[in-house]
Amino acid sequence: VTPDGRLAVSASGDGTLKVWDLATGSEMRSLAGHTDPVKGVAVSENGKLAVSASEDWTLKVWEVASGCELRSRVTRNLTPEECRKSLHRDDVPPIP
Repeated sequence: VTPDGRLAVSASGDGTLKVWDLATGSEMRSLAGHTDPVKGVAVSENGKLAVSASEDWTLKVWEVASGCELRSRVTRNLTPEECRKSLHRDDVPPIP
């Protein structure tokens, strides 16, 4: 949810993020770019940016107002310790 309480950004299983107008409950836009389900999203303190994390092993930075993808990053392989801490699993999944 943006700091002003006007918008929410949600992660979706179809590989998109949805931007919602909280006053009306309507979807304002869909942000497409991931190839697998989006598992998490965070909104910046000023509400202008959102960062999404997907099962496609990418992080993407989005401009909330326009829906533009500003940056994408393919993550590196995680260490076993990082997998236990972050993913709660012992095996290290490969990056496709």
